[in-house]
Formats: sequence, C-alpha cells, structure tokens
Amino acid sequence: MTASIIATSPLCAQKYPHVRFLLSVGGDRDVDSEGVADSGKYLSLLEQPEHRKSFQASVLAELNSHGFDGIDLAWQFPKNRPKVQQGVFKRVWGSFRGWFSSTSVDEKSEEHREQFAALLAELRSDLRSAGQLLTVSMLPHVSAELFIDVPKVLSNVDFVNLGTYDFQTPERNPKVADLPAPLYAMYERDSSHNVQYQVQYWMNQTSAISAHKLHVGVTSYGRAWNMTRNSGITGYPPIPATNGAAPPGRQTVTSGLLSWPEVCDLLQQQLQDREVPPLRKVGDPTKRFGVYAYRAANDLGENGLWVGYEDPMTAAIKAGFVQAQGLGGVAFHDLSMDDFRGQCAGEKFPILRSIKFKL
Repeated sequence: MTASIIATSPLCAQKYPHVRFLLSVGGDRDVDSEGVADSGKYLSLLEQPEHRKSFQASVLAELNSHGFDGIDLAWQFPKNRPKVQQGVFKRVWGSFRGWFSSTSVDEKSEEHREQFAALLAELRSDLRSAGQLLTVSMLPHVSAELFIDVPKVLSNVDFVNLGTYDFQTPERNPKVADLPAPLYAMYERDSSHNVQYQVQYWMNQTSAISAHKLHVGVTSYGRAWNMTRNSGITGYPPIPATNGAAPPGRQTVTSGLLSWPEVCDLLQQQLQDREVPPLRKVGDPTKRFGVYAYRAANDLGENGLWVGYEDPMTAAIKAGFVQAQGLGGVAFHDLSMDDFRGQCAGEKFPILRSIKFKL
C-alpha cells in the first residue's frame, strides 16, 4: 500500500519517492482580518463556474510545477454553531422549536452542496488523466448533511478524511470542559459528537464497498480548560464553570492546545519539580470514550487544569475500530504534535506507531 501525506513542501517528495504527497487547500488556514476562518471566498468560488474553471487550472499548474501527487480539499464551509449544555426539558423544547424555525448556517447550502460535487467531478476528470489523487478532508463541525452529497463525492475522490475530533474545545465552549473526541456517544451529550456517529452517517449514505475510502481522523494532542473552584474536585466530565482555554504549552504556543509530549510532561512531573501538583490521569476501562487528566483548583481558585487528550492507547483503540468497520485507514493529525523526540517514554512517534501496529 502506498502511503499518502498531506503536505506543503515538495522537497520531501524527492527524499521519499515511495510516499504520495498531496497539496492541501483550506483547512481553516484562510482567515479574515480578525483571524477567524473565512468561508466566504470558498462559497463564492463554488457559485461562479468561471471561478471554478480558474481554480482548476491553478490546481493543475501548481501540482505539476512543484511535483505534488494530488490535491486534498479541506473546504472551508460554514461551521455549525456551538451548542450550550442544556437540561432535558430545554433540549426537547429546542428540538420542537427547530421544526418551525431555520437555524442553518448557510441558506444556500443545497446549492453549495451540488456545486461542490460538480467541482470534484470536474477536478477528477483532469487529475485522473495525469495519475494524480483527489481527496477531501472534512473539517470538524462542518455538517456533511448540509454540504456533502456523499454518493457523488465518494465516486469522485480517492478517499475522505473525516474530522472526527475537536467535538469539544475551549474556543467553542469556554465554560464547559468535556472529552474532545469520544469514540462512541456519551450520556446526555450531542448524539453526533463522536467518531461512531460520523462514520455511520457516511456509511449509511452509500454502499458498503465505499467504506475503504473513509479515513478516521485521530489527533496527537489534547484540549485544555482552566478549572475554577466552582468546577468541583472530581474531574468527571462535563466540567462546569471552567474559565476558558488553559495557558499554551511551550511547543504549541496556542491557548487550550497541548501536544502529547506536553501532556505527558504534566503527567510525569514530580511534586518537588514544580510548585503545583501533577495532573491526575483518569483512564477509560470501557474503551469507548477516551482519557482525561485534571488538577482541581486550589483554595484561591488557581492552578486548576482539565485536559482531554489522545494517547498511544486510545489511538490504537480507534485504529482497531477502523479495522473492525472495514474502513480505509486513519488520518493522523498531526506528526508535529506526536512525541517525535521520544522524550516521554524513549520511543519516537509513539501515537503514530500505535496506530500503525494496530492496522
């Protein structure tokens, strides 16, 4: 089997000729003046046939001039709005009220759905003759129900990377911490916020023979919130009254985001090493939801931290799920946040290795 990596540098292709390198477009990298992902230009491109033709020409020129093996479209469709944790009555009433009101993030979603399928068909025709790959990466919180004609998309692409992670993040809900990528549905949570639901939706929309084109997204990082005195002391999610994203790590330099080596360092630190206690890890004996670690806030309301993350064991469990479902593989996100130095347990790329071993 030939490996495929979504990359932006053609130099690696010369060093590793057995690997297929794809140029990725989108992926929340295009942002507006306020740093927010800009979906407007992507929708505008779909709406204008002449713009689509121009885009197709530029794709072919870019791939050929830099030696890429294909293109991955991580299209920036509008994302679903965050849902606030609610009681049972409010959830029922919200569903009932939704029958009479429109909450769509895109009033022209049906048109954009057909236009995106058309773009893929047009691109596929050009790329197939050149022996190049065409793939799609679904971003987290982008609704496939709104924007993806699953049978048409799968018939025109080599594979689809599902964004089955970041269901819960400090950015989307700074006041409630929860597991960011459970494998199965959790009690009293949004039923779609898990890997199994996302995979099953795609499989229900097409024939079983297309399952090999689906890749499950697995991360190498954790999402972290600040716990307060009102967050409790048990650490059992969901955690109420959190105070936004936790401070960034030295590697990620992004609030609320910790790489696996950074999480591992927090778990392994000794009390005498720092002024604050180490994190307490809580495992998942059911192998259904994921692991987390926490440190309750002190009497002054300081140093509280809660992080839900992926580690080698949970990544292997998801790889086993992929194998059991007959899917195509795992989309790993990403190499730079795995332990590439081997500083945690002496083994380099432990999460990636655990996935490879399972598959």
